[in-house]
Amino acid sequence: MRNIQLFCFILLVSGFSIHSQNKPLGTWQLHNPFTNINSVSCSENSVYASAFASLLIYNPEDQSTQILDPVNALSDKEIRLIKYDKSLDVLFIGYTNSNVDILHKDGRIVNMPELALKVLSGDKLFYNAYYYDSLLYVSTGFGIQVINPFRAEFPESYIIGTGGSRIKVNDFTEFNGKFYAASTEGLKYIRANNPGILNYAFWIKDTLNGQPNKVPNHIETCFNKMFGVYDDSIFVFDGVKWKFVWGDSSGTIVSLNAEGNRFLVSVNELKEAGKSVSKIFEIDSLLNIRALEIPSIGYLSSSCAFGDKVIIGDLFRGLGIYSTSGTQVIERNGPQSRNCFRLKTYPGKLIMCAGAYNGSIQGSFNVDGFSIYQENWWTNVSGYNRSELNGVYDIVDATYDERSGKYYFASILSGLVEMDKNGNLTLYDKDNSIIKANPADPLRSKVSDVEMDKDGNLWITNFASDFPIVIKKADNTWTALSGIPGVSGQKQILIDKSGQKWFPLKGSSYGLMVFDEGGTIDNTSDDTYRLLGNGPGNGNLPENTVNCIVEDKEGNIWVGTNQGIGIFYCPERVIRDGCDAQRVIVTRDGYNAYLFESEFVNTIAVDGANRKWVGTSNGVWLISEDGKEEILRFDINNSPLPSNEILDIDIEPLSGEVFIATESGLISYRGDATEGGEVHGEVLVYPNPVNPDYFGPIAIKGLAENSYVKITDIGGG
Repeated sequence: MRNIQLFCFILLVSGFSIHSQNKPLGTWQLHNPFTNINSVSCSENSVYASAFASLLIYNPEDQSTQILDPVNALSDKEIRLIKYDKSLDVLFIGYTNSNVDILHKDGRIVNMPELALKVLSGDKLFYNAYYYDSLLYVSTGFGIQVINPFRAEFPESYIIGTGGSRIKVNDFTEFNGKFYAASTEGLKYIRANNPGILNYAFWIKDTLNGQPNKVPNHIETCFNKMFGVYDDSIFVFDGVKWKFVWGDSSGTIVSLNAEGNRFLVSVNELKEAGKSVSKIFEIDSLLNIRALEIPSIGYLSSSCAFGDKVIIGDLFRGLGIYSTSGTQVIERNGPQSRNCFRLKTYPGKLIMCAGAYNGSIQGSFNVDGFSIYQENWWTNVSGYNRSELNGVYDIVDATYDERSGKYYFASILSGLVEMDKNGNLTLYDKDNSIIKANPADPLRSKVSDVEMDKDGNLWITNFASDFPIVIKKADNTWTALSGIPGVSGQKQILIDKSGQKWFPLKGSSYGLMVFDEGGTIDNTSDDTYRLLGNGPGNGNLPENTVNCIVEDKEGNIWVGTNQGIGIFYCPERVIRDGCDAQRVIVTRDGYNAYLFESEFVNTIAVDGANRKWVGTSNGVWLISEDGKEEILRFDINNSPLPSNEILDIDIEPLSGEVFIATESGLISYRGDATEGGEVHGEVLVYPNPVNPDYFGPIAIKGLAENSYVKITDIGGG
């Protein structure tokens, strides 16, 4: 018989899921919003819509949806452009890094990475795509790239700038046997069968009668005519001359789309009755133009015709289908936005804050609010669906009071938002509370963080105000602390097990402030504090830019900076005895170095086994409890991470799911360690019994922390 001490550590078991979503250990899930549609295209039976990291396929007949993303099918992380061709029955998927996928009608996805891998100076972005005679002509930042989708080849490129230079091509079409390219040098053309098509000198600039001497943004062929967009106006070419069709100086034409006998124009920022609106217009064969009466368009990315319906790609409100009977929004649950600055997890719950601030603690005027993920469902709250949040910008942090069921949210530009268990919202700012404005920005109530202590008091960092620490006490009265003379840049809060408050600082010669109110908030005479900076005796931080701070299961305080990690193994003595941070020395490639000394450590999270998940500007690491062993490393090259720039990490304690916020969206990884409880829960073991020929790990869930597990053979030995 063997005794094994576990810290509720779940061992990896392939294919065994103990999470409510039945996700196997070590698997990923992308949490992508479907409100941000950046490109749409239509086949005869399906609608395709890209939501940056995901491709949504909608069947109007049975109203079913299918999602393809980098976790389950796609070859890359961020879609820029999609284009379907009915004759070839293929969908072109172009990514921001110039990678290409071709989706065939049988569901096969063929990746064509050659252009993405090719070293090419300048712009390689895709701007549009046009199918002609079984080939795909892609408008790029360097010219026209020809693709054979069936042979998965790039047969040739047309570099058409003066002297053979690379120039941006906005759009491409064929008209009357000629290829036309809307380039930054104007509209250029060549006979489609010209054997000299690879020679820039054979491409001629169009100067025919009526053609504006400007850069064309879009071109399209329809009704045996060619249409071109110059600035805010549409012109038409009949093969002899150009003439004006329509224009509005207040608007921005974002796309032209011809499907059969329907020709659609998508326009943003039209000024009507003092408001900025987006509209879709339809042009008929007689060049009459009418606005489609489509309500509640947010901001158009593109549109396409699907029979008698119009498919709407909206960057704010998702995928819409318009018909004369009304507009249907194709809803798919997800977070409000890809913006995910800060995460907070609680048992069975994740809070995602969509706002942001920069290194100078300046907001971005983000209006996406916050999202709560619970029981596999996202609930989004922002000014889009709650009028109380109109004018509330940059929700950057949150906390949850399990006793009252209230949520509190920090807005770096607008103050403190409270949401009660019934969903009622209250805003506290400089006008109705003791939260103060920044003297340098008297119109703004800057709250950068919120945290609840064990007694139910809400601690608030009122950044750069005269009273930078505000407390909303458990009895709903308020008080404020003036802090330390000359130190008003408290930007985050950590409350440790002993009740000490740790404040990373901005705008100070120190990196941290540790504060202890002595258990009496109102009596300031027993308050103590210490400022921590770089150097022995001064705190010994790796350097003074503190990005994150976390307490591990042993009570040690881990501090992430722009030059690695410092650890306080004696937090209870930091103020009293002047205890300094220590740095872990690790061996990499035969050399000793401080832990992450060459990395910007943006975030640290502690899992149920006291291991540390570390997010940097170069991806994610999982390291051992003491930091000396690298267990896992993920980046964009070996995982579905949307970006290497990691903003935050937090871990849902019941499932061990690791949520990772990146600059390009949210993703989660099914971790193998959960939090132990005070008593045993429903204990699950897999496999059980263990067959004699079994070789592998055993997974156990539901144990109390520091449990002893006895594993025996059938005879008890």
